[in-house]
Amino acid sequence: MWGQINTVSALLTFLAFYAVILGRNKLGALLLGLAVMLKIYPLIILPAFFAYILKKNNGKEAGRFALYTLAVPILLTVVVFSIFQWDITYFFRTIFYWTPVYETPIQILGGGMNFWSFTSLFYLDVSQLWILRVVWIPVLAVAALYWLRRPKMDDAALCLSIISLYLLFMITYAWVPEQTFIDPLPFILLQILSYRPRRLHLYLLCVIQALVYAFSLSNWGLFVFTPLLQRFYPEGLTAIQPFTPYNSYIWNIRGILGLVFTLALVVFLLALAKPSFVKAAKNKIRGLLEKRNKQETGFGQTDIQQV
Repeated sequence: MWGQINTVSALLTFLAFYAVILGRNKLGALLLGLAVMLKIYPLIILPAFFAYILKKNNGKEAGRFALYTLAVPILLTVVVFSIFQWDITYFFRTIFYWTPVYETPIQILGGGMNFWSFTSLFYLDVSQLWILRVVWIPVLAVAALYWLRRPKMDDAALCLSIISLYLLFMITYAWVPEQTFIDPLPFILLQILSYRPRRLHLYLLCVIQALVYAFSLSNWGLFVFTPLLQRFYPEGLTAIQPFTPYNSYIWNIRGILGLVFTLALVVFLLALAKPSFVKAAKNKIRGLLEKRNKQETGFGQTDIQQV
């Protein structure tokens, strides 16, 4: 989506995961540090690597991994800004994107592929209240504490912890455009096709991916073709103008899709982390259907089986 560099940072993060599970922690720290340098989002999964190495090795090794990971983007950023004598505040402006710190907050018209696009329909915009823009920090802190308190972690648990941190970030962070889903996707595919293969998880992933594309249609997605349409088909550019979020109808669809996408991520994460949740939900639905069937016919499934 939008030609972002997430594909490269996702690759580097996945290679860091591969290096760490092979026991090559220094290489893993270098790769994860490069991923953070390119796109700062992978920094949120550093606690997952820290917890895994802490339980596999010791606290000293885990601390060294965290230090090396942070040193790579910090040193490279400082060196580049020093050579070109750039104002470091522009770096922070880039990090915060449309969740401004240095400027007067305005309505967020891009990103927002989560619950916050839904709240904007009720004039509760995340850019206007600073407390909403930092909700993701305590949420991820609680998740990180959960994984740190686990008595042990295997490779599958490391993969799941990375997924959980990414998805919780997508649910709570203010600026979440469509390409953000690229970052956890390699780990999701590994988890549901290799570590914990279940058909239901694959179905849920397909639903989530469809929602990503649907949200993109209401979030300026068609306008990625603007240069192509301007050159070869100007009429097409006119035809897609109603798909801007400035259109109240599209704005409402965008908000509803943000809510649906958030709920889908919550269900997916629960299905991955708590398989008993899915089983309990199935039993609940089966019980409701049986109760309804008994009310309509006088016989439930249990009665039929007994007969």
